[in-house]
Amino acid sequence: MAPLRVKPGVSDLARYVSLQDPAGDWQPWCKKQLPDCREASVLSPARAGDRLAGAEVLNNLGEVQHMTGDYQAAAASQQLALRLHSQARAWLPSRRHGRPRSRTASTPLPNLTTPVQQAREALGARLREIRKDANLTGRALASAMGWHFTKVSKLENGARSPSEHDIRTWCSACGAAAQIPDLIATVRHIEAMYHEYRRQMQAGLKHLQESSVPLYERTSLFRIYENTVVPGLFTTAEYGAAIFRFWADFMDLPDDVDAAVEARMDRQRVLYTGDRRFLVVIEEQVLRTRVGDEDVMAGQLDRLLAVMSLPRVSIGIIPSAGERHSLTQGSFWLFDDSRVRVETVSASLTITQPRDIALYARVFERLQRSGVHGRAARQLISRALGDLSDEPE
Repeated sequence: MAPLRVKPGVSDLARYVSLQDPAGDWQPWCKKQLPDCREASVLSPARAGDRLAGAEVLNNLGEVQHMTGDYQAAAASQQLALRLHSQARAWLPSRRHGRPRSRTASTPLPNLTTPVQQAREALGARLREIRKDANLTGRALASAMGWHFTKVSKLENGARSPSEHDIRTWCSACGAAAQIPDLIATVRHIEAMYHEYRRQMQAGLKHLQESSVPLYERTSLFRIYENTVVPGLFTTAEYGAAIFRFWADFMDLPDDVDAAVEARMDRQRVLYTGDRRFLVVIEEQVLRTRVGDEDVMAGQLDRLLAVMSLPRVSIGIIPSAGERHSLTQGSFWLFDDSRVRVETVSASLTITQPRDIALYARVFERLQRSGVHGRAARQLISRALGDLSDEPE
């Protein structure tokens, strides 16, 4: 495959990759491509414009690598992109005085990190502190462990994740054996954060529904925010089946929709058992996002009106034209104060760090204040239900 010597946008890059490798085996290509991309990105190191362009190339390459599952290569690409961007911003002339400006806290940087990458970088910072406490340079530590010195740098900068063996070797060389258990727990947490749906769904949609039952059963307080579809705990069988059929087709999965619907309906028993509380906030658009046909939507809206009467269920609806106290973009679920689950197109992200959980709890409180409840919420549902019957056939 030819080396990458261009500076494309992400769509051009994806097209370039697909043309070079029509079989779709992108992962090995991405691994081999990074050195070539580095070379292309720093053609003229003295020019800030070239560095900005190089940063864009690397960031786009990182997106493709992330999409193809090569997370370590993606992190390395985006780490270098961030460094190139920082260097370029330091040499760009200011608008007012026409002279180079220095890096300051206000200098904007691209948003290149994900929660997983942030966790890697936080772990790397801890490893760096352990090394410094042992009065070792990076090269000295690498020599003591029999590693190439660049591995130390990559681990400390979050460009790659350490293995449990790496943690033990690092701490032993630094005389910090007492920190091994906590660091290994952190490594396992990072590994557990990102769960690919395709891998989860290989056992079928039914298995995906059943796998969350233990978590639901031990949760006392659910805080749920959805901006597109009705939360699974409150769906009808027909509404759920329509969603499952979409994912089965989109992800090219075995057809076990009926079994998945049965599992979801069985999972809803948590609404009626124990002393759990369910605080739910949805966008008004959820009431109007067409899932299935008119009858399916009418049944689902009726179902929402029914569950609102349950004593331990609170459903708030954020009016599309109402005042907002939060501009959260993605749906998320909080399970007590133990974890947050964020779902994307390709993966489920589980967050367990207390600081991050507290942040989501603050956002949820603002979303609740943005919504209407009780009679006002029921009126929004009834209005959406009425609009269904007014639609021309």
